[in-house]
Amino acid sequence: MTGSFLSASPALDQTHHFLSQYKIDEEKFVPLVLALSPWSGGEHAELLARRAFRVFNNATDSGLNFKDFTIVLGLMFRAEIADRLKLLFAMHQPPALMPDEMDSPSQETRKGKLLESSYTTI
Repeated sequence: MTGSFLSASPALDQTHHFLSQYKIDEEKFVPLVLALSPWSGGEHAELLARRAFRVFNNATDSGLNFKDFTIVLGLMFRAEIADRLKLLFAMHQPPALMPDEMDSPSQETRKGKLLESSYTTI
């Protein structure tokens, strides 16, 4: 029984570091981050988890290796506040921010809000 289990498992490529051989895709990354994250109770927790994945995911491969996964978690939960703010900023810029997620109000709306704010300060 042990022989069949071992033979069925894929052989590790000895030319690459073992951390780069284990990959996690976005669909597995999001629930893991939500389970470990203090942000999971927030309204935009899933969106932020998806964007964090996109910040660290290379377009050439379809997933994060274990090392990148631990770096993301470390940045999100244990890094200095300046590094966390850099991550949050990167999560609101392309490629993490997809074109369909961009909300740009019209010029009239921006002008109206600007005028309303100037009247309330007088």
